Formats: sequence, C-alpha cells, structure tokens
Amino acid sequence: MTLTPRVILRVKTRRKSKYKRPMIVEKGFCILLQRVREEKRSTKDFSRTVGNYKCYWNGAELPGLSGQIVERGGPGDNTAALGKRKRLRIREGAYRLCIQDGPRYKTFGYSPGATLPKPGILLDDTGKRDAILIHPGFDYVSSIGCLNPGRGLKDADSRLEFKDSRARVIAFIEAMKANLGAKFPARGGAVIPNAVIVIHGEPVGT
Repeated sequence: MTLTPRVILRVKTRRKSKYKRPMIVEKGFCILLQRVREEKRSTKDFSRTVGNYKCYWNGAELPGLSGQIVERGGPGDNTAALGKRKRLRIREGAYRLCIQDGPRYKTFGYSPGATLPKPGILLDDTGKRDAILIHPGFDYVSSIGCLNPGRGLKDADSRLEFKDSRARVIAFIEAMKANLGAKFPARGGAVIPNAVIVIHGEPVGT
C-alpha cells in the first residue's frame, strides 16, 4: 500500500525530486525529512545521506523536534534486487509509522542505556525493504537502510553521537504518545494512526 497524504505545506527546493516540493499531512504526526546531500568519508567504502527534519502535529510545527537524519547512500530504492542487495537508502515518499517489537529495537520496553534492545520505530509501505526503522546511530551511520537521527553534521567526518541520537528517537515516540493519547497502539507491528514520515529528495554524491 502506498500512502498519499494530503498536501498542506509546500516548501521551495532546488533539489531534483519526484515530488516538486516537500509536503506534510494535514492531520496527525508528521516527520518531514528533507535530504540535502550525499557524502563519503575517505575511510569508508560507501556513502551516506544527510538530511534535515522537522516534526508537525496537525500541520503545526512542534518546537524542539528538529535536527538531522543520516541514511545510507542512494539512489533510493525499495526493491530487493537493488535497494536491499546494495544496502541503499529507501526511496523518497511517505511512510506510515508502526510499533517496533523486535529483539534489537523496540518502541516499548527498550533498555535505559546503550544495551539492547534500543528504541526504534518501524516504517511501513517500504516495498521489499523489510525492517526499515528509525533508530539510534553512532559515528558515520548505523544502517543498511534505516534512519539515524542526529545533529551537528557538517561534513563526512562529522560523527553521530549515540546518546543524542537515542534521545531523538525517544522524543519522536514521546511526541506521538502525547498527541495521540489512548490511540497510540500498545502492540508490536501495529500501525500508529495518523503518523507518517515524509522523505523528500534524492541527492547525488559528488
């Protein structure tokens, strides 16, 4: 199933994209991720993608919920033959958010520190790319397709700090809980109602 949220906000961009401008949904919780660059550290054999995010509730920006997100390099692809095999980022688009309940990452019952299980949120509608999560990252990128939130990433040598990344994942979870109240699901795999991430942009490395 492909989610096509109603557009209520459009932002000018010079990046080539399937969508002319970024969009957020009118109702519910939305993480808007604008990818801005693809870069490669000299000591790594693969690139990473860096973008900026903001969060919204019913179209209004939520204060304090903004930063950066790191993914693997592109092009974005949701097939097994290319995206999964080459460990690429997922393609731009809108994805519903779900409760994660696995041995390594959980939306509920995650550990209080750096041990497993760590906090995580599952993305739905990802085609043949299963187990695509928003979860904490460290250093360059902790992902073969997932999304790691962070801050202060100026170039390819900038590092994700685990403690900050973990706090940002928890902030997403707590914001959804606070705004959805009793509608926030309590079981693993359940789709979180009116909660999406909208990813915009397919930057190309230099």
